Amino acid sequence: MANAAGVADARASAVHPVFKSNHPVAESAATASGGLLVVLLAITVMTGWVLRLPEIVQIVPSFAPMQFNTALIFGICGLGLISLSLGRNGLAAGFGLTASLFAAATLAQDLLGFNLGIDELFVEAFVDVKTLHPGRMAPNTAVCFILVGFGLSISYLHGSWIGRTTAMAGNELTGLLIAGLALIAIIGYLSGTEAAYGWGEFTRMAVHTSIGFLVIGVVLAMRVWLTEGTLEGPVWIVVSLYTTIIGLELYLPLGVAIGVAYLLPVLASFWFPRPSTSYVFATLSTIFVVVGAFSSEISAAETSTILINRGMSLLAIWVTTVTVVRQKETLAARNAALEEIERVNEELEQFAYVASHDLKAPLRGIDNLAHWIEDDLEEVLEGEPKQNMGLLRGRVARMETLLDSLLEYSRAGRVPGKIVPVETNKLIHETFDFVSPPETFKLVVRGDMPRFSTARAALEQVFQNLFSNAVKHHDRPEGTITVSVKRREDWFEFSVSDDGPGIEEEFHQRIFEMFQSLKPRDEVEGSGMGLAVVKKVVESAGGMIRIDSKSGQRGTTFSFLWPREWPIPDDREFVGAA
Repeated sequence: MANAAGVADARASAVHPVFKSNHPVAESAATASGGLLVVLLAITVMTGWVLRLPEIVQIVPSFAPMQFNTALIFGICGLGLISLSLGRNGLAAGFGLTASLFAAATLAQDLLGFNLGIDELFVEAFVDVKTLHPGRMAPNTAVCFILVGFGLSISYLHGSWIGRTTAMAGNELTGLLIAGLALIAIIGYLSGTEAAYGWGEFTRMAVHTSIGFLVIGVVLAMRVWLTEGTLEGPVWIVVSLYTTIIGLELYLPLGVAIGVAYLLPVLASFWFPRPSTSYVFATLSTIFVVVGAFSSEISAAETSTILINRGMSLLAIWVTTVTVVRQKETLAARNAALEEIERVNEELEQFAYVASHDLKAPLRGIDNLAHWIEDDLEEVLEGEPKQNMGLLRGRVARMETLLDSLLEYSRAGRVPGKIVPVETNKLIHETFDFVSPPETFKLVVRGDMPRFSTARAALEQVFQNLFSNAVKHHDRPEGTITVSVKRREDWFEFSVSDDGPGIEEEFHQRIFEMFQSLKPRDEVEGSGMGLAVVKKVVESAGGMIRIDSKSGQRGTTFSFLWPREWPIPDDREFVGAA
């Protein structure tokens, strides 16, 4: 069960391989534009504090001001968004961590009742309307900044600590939650409901602060929509639940067990196929349960009641989360087993079709040759009878090749195997020698080949078929085969290149089909199954393969993605080949 979440995330990430992105330019432009808007807002408000301009700091005299520290952290978050648009995820995570730590320190001052001296660290406050302490940002503002820091950091964590799908789920949900909290505050200002933008006795969120968070939240969510599309699940329902529950927190006293309501988003995560999504929702629910304890007047309930209420809520949230995750893992395993059975059945049907059609011609040939031999036995086996015997042996050999290739194809992707440490450089050389190419062919390995744990038999089979294909279809006595590798997040991209005649672009799809060969069988002996086997093994491992060969130019390159960490648990059938 423990590995099921990783399996689901790994398989989901294969749906959108690293070869392409849906709308990378639009995503980058939207992120950069949002970052610039937030930075501009931050500079404007900080200028208002320095020049002591209340119309910029407050907008309306009765509104809460955007504190200088709030504007400063907005600037840091805006720089984080710009860093994301440039692909500098590590730098974005640094900005996000800075914003989160500063916001957490401010929030701690409210929750624990002490003063760290950071509220007026940069500028002395001259406006304190609806402010608990001069210069101190609102607690709901601090919570939003913590969420923004999480959203900026999760892209960096992807590939090192968490899977791609988990990162995308966290990014979308975080963005929508930030936007939801901002909308609550904006609606509060429009309707005159102070409790919507202020928690208890603490500092209120400024109206332009809520607008800034609305921009950031929408940008974080749009990054996911533009690159991945919407997540598989009712995200809008989860966001609506959180927004409604948070709104209730603002009106109900602490003695009311509203914390239990945060079970609803966790239960809703059952409709999201990724087990890791449940943990994301549970973590967010935990944050809001803890922060919600301070959203009303402390006098509304005794401290012991608060602790019991919130403690039981947290216990219920995590017990429910574990239960939901286990159920999702069980269903995922069951569905995977059913899919495997369906796939095997399809292969058997395809095999039966091939056996009843494509093998008829060789069988008829054998039958005819048998009759010829019988007719010729009366004389000495010379001349034409001898030639017929040669034809017979050739047809039998071809039939055996077809049968072997069919069996190899049907087994590819579902034969048990072991995950073992592999030195790729050694494996490549050994596989090349096993193919037994002519002495005039040489192998060139470029770059630092990785050493990692993987399905050795499957990877070896892929290289073996690619090497054999390159040697078999070469049109010159001598040739060079080059192998290289690139590291791409969760994948290794291996490339096998030759200096042969190349393949016309119109045949790039055909060569991966069963029994397809671009040369007559009399010129090149083979079953036409090698590349079909390669494609099946690679895709069974969650990767993909592509060909690069242009018309009028020599040489062909096959590039395929191979997982850096094998996603199949030890207790399940191996997705690879023997």
